[in-house]
Formats: sequence, C-alpha cells, structure tokens
Amino acid sequence: MKLLKIIGLGSLLHAGYSSYEYTHSQKAHNTSIPFPQDIILEVIISLLILSLDLLFSSNQPKLSLINNDVVKSQFKLKPILMKDAVVEDEKLGAGPFQFVESKVFFTDFAQKRKDYAEWVAKNKKVSDEKKRRKIHL
Repeated sequence: MKLLKIIGLGSLLHAGYSSYEYTHSQKAHNTSIPFPQDIILEVIISLLILSLDLLFSSNQPKLSLINNDVVKSQFKLKPILMKDAVVEDEKLGAGPFQFVESKVFFTDFAQKRKDYAEWVAKNKKVSDEKKRRKIHL
C-alpha cells in the first residue's frame, strides 16, 4: 500500500509543478491559453489513488485506550453505549440536547418591525401634539 501512496503523492506533486510551469509561461509570454486538461486529469487521478490507498490501509487493527491501558482492538472505534454516554454527559452538565437548550433564539423580525412602526406612530402623535401647542400659543 505504500506504493500507492508514493505514486499518488508523486503524481500530485507533478501536477502541481506542471500547473506552476503553465502559469509561469503564460505570464512570461502574455498569452491566454486555457488550462490544460491533462493537468486536471492528473490531479483527479492522483487524488483518487490517494483515496483508494487511504481506504485500503484502514483495515489494519487500531490501538485504543481502555482504563488508561493501550489495547490492540479489532474495531476502529470502541463501541459506546448511548445510555452510559448520556449519564456521563449529564454528570458534566452537558446533556445530549445542550446545544439546543443553550442556543440563542432567532429574532422575530416581523414583530420587531411591528413594534418599531407602533413606536414611530406613537412618537409622531406626540410630536404633532407639541407642534399644535406651539401654534396655539
């Protein structure tokens, strides 16, 4: 599997260098040639090779911590019982719905506009009354 990783990384580095050469030559000659399709294809193939290497190399047994001891495990992740996790979270003060309970609620803009319109109307009446008083004096 190391061979796939070497091929994928080498191909990706080559594609990067090729794109650097392409942009450098375009700047030097002041031309506008579209980006070469072979470089794009090389990037896609090298990323696919690296992804396949990552997929195939993930079947190896992993190490996990159990009671602060390193244990070789056949599973990628240690199974978690949900009831135990919820109890632990609640002991720490962070339940499973803590993000919902502690979020800032959305502002009701329609209500804010209505309140503002009422405030403007009220202040307009007060200012109109003040103007009338000045005229009558």
